[in-house]
Amino acid sequence: MHPSVIPRTCANLIQLALSLILVVLSLHLIHLAIGHILNSFQVVDAVDEIFNAIWLITVALAVFDLAGIIFEEISWRGAKKDLREFRWQFTKFLIVVVTALLIESLVVFFRIAKKDVTLLIYPALAILSVCLLIISLAYYIRQSGTADRVEAVDVVLLLKTRYAKGEITTEEFQEKMQLLKQ
Repeated sequence: MHPSVIPRTCANLIQLALSLILVVLSLHLIHLAIGHILNSFQVVDAVDEIFNAIWLITVALAVFDLAGIIFEEISWRGAKKDLREFRWQFTKFLIVVVTALLIESLVVFFRIAKKDVTLLIYPALAILSVCLLIISLAYYIRQSGTADRVEAVDVVLLLKTRYAKGEITTEEFQEKMQLLKQ
C-alpha cells in the first residue's frame, strides 16, 4: 500500500464517522420534536411546544442535509466532479439553510408577537434579511445557469478550433459533440 493512501483512508473514515454522528443527532432532534408534539396535548400553552417541535425538525433537516453532503463527498472522492454538480449541491444546501432561517424567524416572530409587540421589529428585520438571502440565492442560481450556457458554448468553440487545427480527428470531434449534447 502506498503511503499516500493511508491519510486519504483516514480522512474518509473521519468523514464517514462525522456523517453518521450528524445523522444520529438529526434523528435525536426529530425524537425530541415528537416529544414536544406529544407534550403539546397535555399542556395549556400548546403553541410553545409546537413552535419548539417546528424548530427542532427544521434544525434536524439542516443537520441531516449536511450529513448527506459530507457522505456524498466521500463517495465522489476519486471521481471527477464537474462544476455543475458542485453548484447543485451548494444550491441545495443553501436552500435548506435559508428555509431553516426563515422558519426560525417566523417562529421567533410569533413568539414575540404573543409576549411584547414592541419588540416585533427584531424578528421582522430577521425575516427581511432572509428575504434578501432568498433574492441573493435566486440571483446566484440565475448566474450559474448563465455560466453553464457560456461554458457549453466555449467548449463547442474549443472543439471546433481543435478540429480545424487538426489536433483531433473527425471521429473524436463527433464523439465529443455527442457527449456535449447529452
